[in-house]
Order: sequence, then C-alpha cells, then structure tokens
Amino acid sequence: MLDFALLSMPHPHHSPEPKMTAAIILTFMRQFSGGLLQLGIVFMIARVLGEEGLGDYAIIALMPVLISQTLSLGLTVSITYFVSARIFSLQEAYRITRDVLLALAALGMLCTWLVLELFSEVIFPNIEPRLLFLVILALPFTLINMGMMAFFQALEDFKSFNKLSIAPPFITFGIVGSALFFGYLNLAVASAALVAGHVAGSFVGICLVSSHTSILGKSPERYAYLKQALPYGFKAYVANLTAFLTYRIDLLLVNFFLGAASTGLYVAAIRMVEQLWLISQAVSTVILPRLASMVDDEEESRHLAPLIARYVLWVTGVSAILVALFADFLLEVLFGVPFKAAASVLHILLPGIVVFSVARIISNALAARGKVSINLCISFGVLVGNAILNYIFIPRYGMEGAATATFATYTIATIAFLLVGSRVMKVNIFSFLSPQSGDVKLIQNFFGRRKGQ
Repeated sequence: MLDFALLSMPHPHHSPEPKMTAAIILTFMRQFSGGLLQLGIVFMIARVLGEEGLGDYAIIALMPVLISQTLSLGLTVSITYFVSARIFSLQEAYRITRDVLLALAALGMLCTWLVLELFSEVIFPNIEPRLLFLVILALPFTLINMGMMAFFQALEDFKSFNKLSIAPPFITFGIVGSALFFGYLNLAVASAALVAGHVAGSFVGICLVSSHTSILGKSPERYAYLKQALPYGFKAYVANLTAFLTYRIDLLLVNFFLGAASTGLYVAAIRMVEQLWLISQAVSTVILPRLASMVDDEEESRHLAPLIARYVLWVTGVSAILVALFADFLLEVLFGVPFKAAASVLHILLPGIVVFSVARIISNALAARGKVSINLCISFGVLVGNAILNYIFIPRYGMEGAATATFATYTIATIAFLLVGSRVMKVNIFSFLSPQSGDVKLIQNFFGRRKGQ
C-alpha cells in the first residue's frame, strides 16, 4: 500500500536515530520474513486445498483487513502524528484511540453480520457462511493492532513495530503447518488459524505497549483529541482506503467473474510479485518519514526522494528479472503443477510492480511535504481506472485481462506521480529513474546529518 499512515503531514518532531542503516536492514528483514511466512501459508493451503481452496482462503483473509481499513477513520494516522509531535501525551492518545477503535469494531461486527446474513450467498456464493462469520471475530484485534503499530511508528520504536508485524503471520503459519503435518488442514482450520494470528498479535502488541504506557487505564475526555484527530487523519484515511482497494479490486473482480479456482491462481501470481514491494516498503517505513523533518533544507530534501526512488526502481527491476526467469519453476515447485497456469499472469504483472515501486516512493515524499490531496486524487483516479478496465477485460480475457488492467493502471499512475513529483520537487523527471553523478555524496550527507542530530 501507499504508506500514507506515516506521512500524512509534516512531523514537527523526530527523535534522534543514529542507527538508521540498521533500522532499515532490520525492518526489511522483518518484512521479508513476514512475507515469507505469508507465502508459506499460501503454499501449504495451495498444496492441500488446490486452486479453489486457495481462492476461497484469499477472500476470507481479505475480509477483516478490508473492513478494518474502512472502520479506522484515520485514527491510526492521527496517533502517529500527535504522539510524534508531542501535541498529546502517550497515554491520552493511545487510550482514546483504543476505546474508539473497539467501539468501531463492535459496530463493524454488527453491520458485517447483518450484511452476511442477508447477502452472503450473493456476494460470496462459493464460501460457507460459517467461515465468513468466523473471521468477523478478528475485527477488534486487527483494528487494535493497526493502532498499536501506528503508536510504535510515532515513537520510532521499530523493534516493537517489527515484532507486532510479524506475530500474526508467525502464529497463523504455525497452526497451518501443524494442521498440515497431522493431516487435518482444511479451509475451516485455515480460517481459524487466521483469526488466532490476529488475536495473538494483539496480545504481543499489548505487552509491548505496556513498556511505554499503562494499557488498561480509563481514557480521558475524548472530545478535544477527536476534534483534532478525525479531521487531521481523514484525507490520509481516504487515500489509504482508496489505495488498498486499488491493490485488491482486481482480486475481488476475478473472484466475482471467474470463481474460486481462477482466484486461487491469481493469488499465487500476485503473492509472488508483490514480494518485490518489500524493498520500497522497508525504505518508506524508516527513511521517508524523516523527509518531513527536512523542511528547512529544501535543497537536500528535493534531491533525496528521487535518489531513493531510482535505486529502489533498479533493485526491484533486477529482482523482477530473476522472478520472471524462474516463474514456471517456482510456481510448480512451491504451489504445485496446476499453478503453472498462473505464469502468464505473473509475467504481465511484473513490469507494473516494478514501475509502481517508484510511485510508492514519490507518494510518500509528497505526503511528507503535506501534499496528501495530490496523492488522494491520483489514488482515486487509479482505483476508478483499475475497476473499469478490470470490469471490461476480465469477462473477455480472464485472469490475463485482470493482470493487463492492473499493469496499465499502475503504469499510468506512475507517470502521473513522476510528472507531479518532478514539478513539486523542481527536479528533472529522469532523476527518479536513472543514477546521478552526485548520489554517493548525497547519501553520505543524509546519513551524516542523521547521526549529527
């Protein structure tokens, strides 16, 4: 996703971070490990349940995350800003956010239950309703986990952030792996493992938060905080939700038009190619929030984002070539022979994944400058375009049509971000794409500046 949660507005305060390189490496390792765990879960389910089982699991797993994104109302964005800026205390921001998110979760569970009770056979004709009702139980935990991760981002406590991030997939992986070993892995067990992972993540997060603030105390008067937090986080909330839907609208429409088996094949392809985004995601998590503190150093700030973008692009591109070369082999070995049919989808998606890694960097750099409205407009356009193209292409061309629509919209979005980014930062558009002669010096100056704070 576009990482607006970190960068919705400039952060006026940042704690010193002399070990930024280590933070980047550790964050990437956590995200890479989490990605491997998620892939491992998908591998095991695909091997036992086949294409249809994997397709159903993907939709089930998407539900609590999508609903949580919808319910958050930007509060996770706001806690990052207000704690980091020391506008509100740790206890005040955390407790109010905790209480409101739990209330929203209860409301979300009720509304989701009503929708499923009335329309589950229409919306999800291939999935047992009891499994859909089961994953509703994860809602309070996914929302609270989002709030706690934002809390750790505000404190720049990346160790706790990384532990909380990896806990849910680790637990889910363990349960699914045990079920596979003992021979009782099915869709119900996989769904229960998913819920257990979110629950375990919350317990891990609560233990970690307790080292910073009391977790059970009564929240103070909410009005003053919410009066500022809700308007502040709204734009980033809409942008985040729009971006999330952009990334998953193709999957939802593949499931709607083509059914569970095609969804399973499509999931195998996107799970592999989206691992390449770990590079831009790790960089965004650690470095790009710091751009917000460089508002007084316009010259360095406007050159740093293009530097990050171009090297993320090239590293992602080289990685994509390797994935493309071994796509058939990887799909067969990891998922099984039937999943070789997803190779064509993977090859179509890869170029879009590579070019859009640049857009992810630029979007965060724009948000660091307070240009959230620009991100929102582009993201909304991408969502609408992606939905329309998928709606047209999927019935005609199947999974390859979905991949083509996604590739096209990612490419157009990247061009838009390049044009806007070059204008806002007053740099040549190609500075986001090709190495420059002064790169080494700029990197040395940036890290030297961080160490000197």
